[in-house]
Amino acid sequence: MAVNSWSFVHPWLLLGLLGVSLPILIHLIGKRRAPTIFFAAFDFLLAVNKRLARRERLRQILLLLARSLALAALALAVARPTPHVKAAVGTLNRRLAVVVDTSASMAYVDGGVTLLSRAKDKARELMTHLEPGDRVLLAFAGARLEIPFAQPTSAAAALKAAIDSIDAPAGVADIGAAIDALLALYGAEAAGATLVVISDLAQNSFAHLRPTALEPPPEVRLIDAALRSEPRPLDNLALEKVTVEEGAHGAAERRFKVEVHNYGGTDVRDRSLELAIDLRVTLRGYIDVPARATAEKVLSQAFDGPGIYSGTIRLSAPDGYAQDDQLGFLTAVSPGVKVLAVDGDPRTTPYEDELFFLQHALEVIPQGDPPLPLRLASVDELAHGGEDLAFTAFDVVVLANVARLGKGLVEELGRFVRDGGGLVVTGGDRMQFEAVNEELGELLPHPLRDRQRAADPDAGTPPLGIGEIDLDHPIFQGLGAAATESLRASRTATYFNLDVGAGVRARTLLRFENGAPALVERSVGKGRVLLLSTSVDVDWSDLGLRSVFPALLQRLARYAGGAIEAEAQGEARAGDSVDIPLPTGARAVALISPRGVRREVAVADASGRRARFAALSEVGLYRAEVLTGEWTPAPRLAVVVNQSLSESDFTPVAASQIAEALGGDKSGRDVLVRLGAATGGDPFESRGQFSYLLLALGLLFVTESLLASFG
Repeated sequence: MAVNSWSFVHPWLLLGLLGVSLPILIHLIGKRRAPTIFFAAFDFLLAVNKRLARRERLRQILLLLARSLALAALALAVARPTPHVKAAVGTLNRRLAVVVDTSASMAYVDGGVTLLSRAKDKARELMTHLEPGDRVLLAFAGARLEIPFAQPTSAAAALKAAIDSIDAPAGVADIGAAIDALLALYGAEAAGATLVVISDLAQNSFAHLRPTALEPPPEVRLIDAALRSEPRPLDNLALEKVTVEEGAHGAAERRFKVEVHNYGGTDVRDRSLELAIDLRVTLRGYIDVPARATAEKVLSQAFDGPGIYSGTIRLSAPDGYAQDDQLGFLTAVSPGVKVLAVDGDPRTTPYEDELFFLQHALEVIPQGDPPLPLRLASVDELAHGGEDLAFTAFDVVVLANVARLGKGLVEELGRFVRDGGGLVVTGGDRMQFEAVNEELGELLPHPLRDRQRAADPDAGTPPLGIGEIDLDHPIFQGLGAAATESLRASRTATYFNLDVGAGVRARTLLRFENGAPALVERSVGKGRVLLLSTSVDVDWSDLGLRSVFPALLQRLARYAGGAIEAEAQGEARAGDSVDIPLPTGARAVALISPRGVRREVAVADASGRRARFAALSEVGLYRAEVLTGEWTPAPRLAVVVNQSLSESDFTPVAASQIAEALGGDKSGRDVLVRLGAATGGDPFESRGQFSYLLLALGLLFVTESLLASFG
């Protein structure tokens, strides 16, 4: 650096040098000559007094010098002496493009302050070094890219005000987009500009850097808001995933498998985890997580009873980045469902009875699932039964191959369904479609048409398998690949054709290979009706012999009884889009954010299966509502949005990576990238001597204090 001359940023403050005279004046005023009085008894001490006087005189001179120099250093420091450097090295009239990282990761707390607060201090400090002719462009890179000035400016006060206006950290920084935007604003003058990036230097923020063709290429100065002396990741433990599973000790127990990732470079031992249900801490555990690895912890919780529960898993001792130390979740504990099965074709031989396979399917309840109490009855028993056979004593009624119920029972059944009960109708050879249509009427999803024989040995036509399965429906969600294949492999020889007409909001859940409906659903009032167009015994179909049959019948009964519902994905990350499975008959679905912002998605027709809600950015619980006849709450469709993990890894980018991304090391082209922790990072470091003068001032004050203490 070649210095031609010196100037001062605030030359009028050099008047403070007059203060150097103050210690001298005070010294002269205090140095009054005292009268001399001789005492003979003290003559022998004169030699000693002369030595002490010389020492005291030297101390006073040094003390006077230290005080005078301290005042001179203070005056020079506030006047800010600045060297004039040859323009060839590019330190005069600099063009600065300053990018301040305002992403979510800048909320990291280091030494009691956030990285964003420290970055703002660094940016403001840079603005104090501006000289006439310097021009600056600012960009704030976070949830959105903000450029407060449309053209370069040298107004330090306006620049500082813009920096002060930076909001809370949020989103993911795109440093590459910010650099491109600033260089574009500089236009042809961007060549030779200095890029200053004040950031936590996390690698993900620099993922979209693009090569620049500018000649000379811009110099890049990286200022680390974390003040690291070496490139190392900041310590951060993040809750990566929670999986809720059914427990092994009852229908109300849930197992929470928690995955914790250590993004830091050191092992973490005995970190405490808490499980909170509806804001109440119910469990605590401890976990060890190796450096740069993931560990799993399982917590088990028994709930008080059926219901929809919201809760959180959290690290009880948050680290510097607390945003990823908590995961919200939703879990449903389903109630038991009481089933009344009406036998339309009772037989003395058990395996020939209409309900033989259904009865055994509903009795084999997997461990941990709610019970399915089953009551069997014939039509005659139902007609002459007491209160124990009233429809209202059950959650679901199954009519299996029932030819007729009678007007009174049908009216009771209609009230039962409209009040929220479930009805399942299955086909059979006792049913005459005209009589069934007349009796059940609007309770049927579609009227029965005619009986169809799919398998005809004389014509050589084989029985039908299952073709289309509505996997978005709660009955089939999570059924599993093996069960799905078993369902497709079933063979049906006879079924009822359905009169599928317009204007009925029914939903086909299963279709045969020829496209004919096999299982159809319709909402009636608050309840739901499902129609299986074939039989549940083996007269028309071998479905009862398939391994999927118990699971299918149990899910069908639970769904009809309202114990399982359409469920959304439950947990998402900020910025994700969510697909909400549509309940049958829904005309619209709404999500209400934690702050009360409502978003609605309309459903065009019954063929829709999911409603998409794009980019849920607010963290917290989104309540759901469904429009059928009116808007009603749908707790099982609620969604919990957790903080994104995109900002959780604080591994710093290497200067060489940035240089290469900007087009360095190609045909001998060099892009200079300097890291703040190693080189200061201040693009004006060659200009100001302010820091050195302040250091000298501090040393002089220490010297003055020591000299004064010897007096």
